[in-house]
Amino acid sequence: MKTEDVLLKMHPAHRSFIRDYIIIAVLLGSIYYVNITELFLNPIGLYAAISLSALIFIYVEISRLSNSYYVTKHQLIAKTGLTSEKIESVFLRNISKINLNQDLFHRIIDYGNITISSKGNNQICFQGISSPKKIVKQIEKLMKYDEGR
Repeated sequence: MKTEDVLLKMHPAHRSFIRDYIIIAVLLGSIYYVNITELFLNPIGLYAAISLSALIFIYVEISRLSNSYYVTKHQLIAKTGLTSEKIESVFLRNISKINLNQDLFHRIIDYGNITISSKGNNQICFQGISSPKKIVKQIEKLMKYDEGR
């Protein structure tokens, strides 16, 4: 990958972690509600809710940033892991199938998973990608370009 120009670098989209962000909002909203209504909140509960919100946020960001997806002129690369790194790649000329997985909610907020299969039964997945239909079209264009060479 170092010798090849990266055309596109992606991470899972923030919106793919929407459930986690909702949990954070509910926890922080509950703390705010308790404070404005002047209800009694045990300090341990307060610190627990704040700590849990922070831990969820840290988890989401580490999960997002420990998954990187690259598109180059000749291959697709998926890097996963924080402490130990796993790198999988598929050359454009070897791609046999591209699957886009989106349920209704994913289509509404425009993110999804792209699974790329190669002729040698190798498979990589770009998870939680923003505008996945656009990415699939770009990959298909690159495949046609690579075929013509």
